[in-house]
Amino acid sequence: MIEFAKKLKGLNKFDINFEGNIESIIESPREWAELFAEKVVVENIPRYMNAKELGKEFADEIRNRN
Repeated sequence: MIEFAKKLKGLNKFDINFEGNIESIIESPREWAELFAEKVVVENIPRYMNAKELGKEFADEIRNRN
């Protein structure tokens, strides 16, 4: 189980870099936030998929121990 925790810890390490200039953000904060959130989600799909697979492996390990 420690191995699963180590793998999960690795998946939790990521950087978020904000893009754009303050003028455009202030002019249309909602639009900027929606575009930014969409970009971050799309860029991290592989990370989400890895986390999902790790969760399945962890659940299988728990079931097999009982």
